[in-house]
Amino acid sequence: MDITTCSLLYKTYIRPVFEFAGPVWYPIYQYDGDLLESVQRFATRLPYGYLRPDYPTRLKIFSLPIVEDRRLRGDLIVTYRALRGHFGVDLSHMFPLNINNALRGHNFKLAKEVFRTTSRQKFLPNRVFSVWNSLPVEVVNASSVNSFKNRYDDWCALISRQ
Repeated sequence: MDITTCSLLYKTYIRPVFEFAGPVWYPIYQYDGDLLESVQRFATRLPYGYLRPDYPTRLKIFSLPIVEDRRLRGDLIVTYRALRGHFGVDLSHMFPLNINNALRGHNFKLAKEVFRTTSRQKFLPNRVFSVWNSLPVEVVNASSVNSFKNRYDDWCALISRQ
């Protein structure tokens, strides 16, 4: 199997299973996240024999992000859609906005929730809090979901180059 075929098969059949309902369920333990990453690690080994590049190099060859980055991207897209009202129901109550007008940045800053359990710590608004609040204004103020995705990807590429 060549690299392009393996990449296409992984992106078509395996990754959608990982991303299905990703914002709703989240691996609480590091071990569970490592298991998900090991599936992608195994899939990138398939086109190679015994001698193969290391995992970060294979990710670059396959043009794949790590599973955790992909999950974060999906969570941020759900956050954008909920705050902008792009769902059939109003989910904006799940994301309490910070009403302090003296904050820098965009107008959709999330308020930090105080939690007592680790299960609440992994709840969607608490997972995306720090990344969402650090996004630049032009990413958060995108006019559509696709525009948000493209701007977020460009921002991530810019951050990774620095």
